[in-house]
Amino acid sequence: QPRRLFAFICTLPLEGDPTFATENVTVVRGRCLFNGREIVDRHTMKMSIPCVEATCWAPSKLVLLNKCPPPELGYGCMLVNRYDAEYPWCCPQAICN
Repeated sequence: QPRRLFAFICTLPLEGDPTFATENVTVVRGRCLFNGREIVDRHTMKMSIPCVEATCWAPSKLVLLNKCPPPELGYGCMLVNRYDAEYPWCCPQAICN
């Protein structure tokens, strides 16, 4: 019988990365309580307000947050937010003339 090899790639966020954050949360019955929502342990939820992707790590009482990258604004550009969309589509976008 052939052997199977599984590889897992783990990327660790760099310190000072503005697109990554952690937040301490309350855990109830294995679910993280974040921003009025319950996230199952080791599950990810995309949100619109705040515009983040949140992953629950219940044993550590943490939520890992992927946040929007800072927008680059050039001359004649303005920021547009889409509050009706979930992460990453709700991230501010530069619209330029």
